[in-house]
Amino acid sequence: MGKAAAHLQPEEMVTAVQNVLADEGSEIMQTVADRWIEQGIEQGLQEAILDILSVRFEIVPQEIEAEVTAVNDADQLRYLHRQAILVKNLGEFAALLPESQE
Repeated sequence: MGKAAAHLQPEEMVTAVQNVLADEGSEIMQTVADRWIEQGIEQGLQEAILDILSVRFEIVPQEIEAEVTAVNDADQLRYLHRQAILVKNLGEFAALLPESQE
C-alpha cells in the first residue's frame, strides 16, 4: 500500500474501492448492452433480407442464406436489405455478397 492508503480508515478504503468498481462496472455493462443491441439489429436485418428474398424468389439457396447470416456489419446489411428489394434475380444478389466477391 502507498502512503495515502495508510492514512485511510478501513471503511473509507472499502468505499473508495466500491466507487471505482461501480464506475468501471457500469462502463463494462454499457459496452455489453451496446453490443447486444447491435447484434439484435444485425440479426433483424439478416432475417428481413432473407424474408424479402424468399417472398420475391420463393426459394433461397442455403449458400446465400449462410452468406447473409455471416455478414455482421449493420451498414452492409442495410445496403443488402435495399438491394434485396431492387435486384432482378438471386444471382445478381449473390454477386453483392462478400464471399461471392473473393
